[in-house]
Amino acid sequence: MFFIDTDKILTYIDYSPIYKGFNVSEFGKETRKKANAMQRRFNHILHFVLEGNGTFRRGERTYKLYPGRAFVITPHEPVSYSPTKDSSYTYCWIAFSGTDCDAVFNACGITDDVAVFDFTEDSVKRLIEFLDILKNDKEQVNDRAFAISVYSMAYEVLA
Repeated sequence: MFFIDTDKILTYIDYSPIYKGFNVSEFGKETRKKANAMQRRFNHILHFVLEGNGTFRRGERTYKLYPGRAFVITPHEPVSYSPTKDSSYTYCWIAFSGTDCDAVFNACGITDDVAVFDFTEDSVKRLIEFLDILKNDKEQVNDRAFAISVYSMAYEVLA
């Protein structure tokens, strides 16, 4: 396990996957002020916009981002995302790796056709709780049992 805690980003990274089929590889929260370049990611990632506005580009399509909107990154297409010009936005995310990611995402209704979707604050409540633990209880985060509880949180978010 490894975590990053700065003014702009808070990230939990698990380098020791439990199961090769479906793993939580990381989760975190970031405030972004500039765009990232178009790139391919190697994981399946769900981003949840908490504050601010921006855009998400996947393939040739561009989508508006705002609080309550989520966007999906898969290894299948290049993506970029950025805040609205001269502003910032805050999002949290959860990233998955493993051979069963496509099947799990499809079972949740997150198919290749889904690039963005709306979410409720309640649906990411457990993720926000885990971000608070990450920020405030380093001793608990370093406990190996914490990695197991991360999976429980991830499945709640996916549900």
